[in-house]
Amino acid sequence: MITMKAKNHSQKFKRWQSKVCQQTRFLSELSEQQIILFFESIGFRRVDFSLNDPERVVSMNSIELERSVNDQIDSLDVSFAKYGEPKFQIGFSRREENKPYKFIRTGCLVKKSKQYYFFWGKPWWIPMSLWGESNSKKTIDEIMSLLPQIVEFLESGTRGKNISMEV
Repeated sequence: MITMKAKNHSQKFKRWQSKVCQQTRFLSELSEQQIILFFESIGFRRVDFSLNDPERVVSMNSIELERSVNDQIDSLDVSFAKYGEPKFQIGFSRREENKPYKFIRTGCLVKKSKQYYFFWGKPWWIPMSLWGESNSKKTIDEIMSLLPQIVEFLESGTRGKNISMEV
């Protein structure tokens, strides 16, 4: 059997999706169709490696997007949980465009303002068999209403109620 290496990150992500459970595949596809498309519509683009640095390869269970703004780079990272569980985190930052890519601001999308990070999707206490497509749809719908807070934070530094505490 001949295996072909994925040529870019999108292909690696598709290969990862093909190996996870149906619940995670569905949630990750919804994320691409809604969250990723939202950010692409405002100038972000998917990247194969972060900050145009070949040594910062994007993990196969993540999607990273970037956009240039003046002399800065806005980044968004949607990272799915290890072991293929149907949950993920959304992190974002604004950095200086040149090495050492100093952070200007950074955060995560959270449920409550006192949190540093949050996994969106299936809670640990719900059995996998009870996590269905409707749960994933509700999760994505909730997140979609919060995305403007991310944009506002990146552009102005204003921390909405769903932007993580400052580290």
